[in-house]
Amino acid sequence: MLTEAIDDAPSNPWLFARRGFLHRRREKWTNAIADFDAALAVKPNAPSVLFFRGTCLAMAGDFDRAISDFEQCLRLQPDAADAYCELGAIHSFRGDLVRAIEAYGKAFELNPTKYPGFPDVLIELRRELEVSVGTIAADGDAT
Repeated sequence: MLTEAIDDAPSNPWLFARRGFLHRRREKWTNAIADFDAALAVKPNAPSVLFFRGTCLAMAGDFDRAISDFEQCLRLQPDAADAYCELGAIHSFRGDLVRAIEAYGKAFELNPTKYPGFPDVLIELRRELEVSVGTIAADGDAT
């Protein structure tokens, strides 16, 4: 039905975004990204579309574009705790502990009831960071 509606109203970004969201729920990342791209071509500053495209890009392994989408989402909607959470996950996965701590901390600050386990996550990430910095210093690679 959404495809038919899009055929009838190809300049309606909501229709593309809605179909993209359905593809996302079905884990059809490429299809979802294409629909979110189409929605953003019509309405480039839609924070929720940027957020959802970012989640699909992350699932598809395109972390650089996902980070870009989450950062743009946050420029438009600075209180988007979920975008900070997603950034934290990507940075943590990539081993960028400083940025992961920063992003997870901001998500918790904005919505502590949604992320009640984040203080423990932050403690663990800080411990990992201390260990990694200590390892670099012990190896003599620190400048």
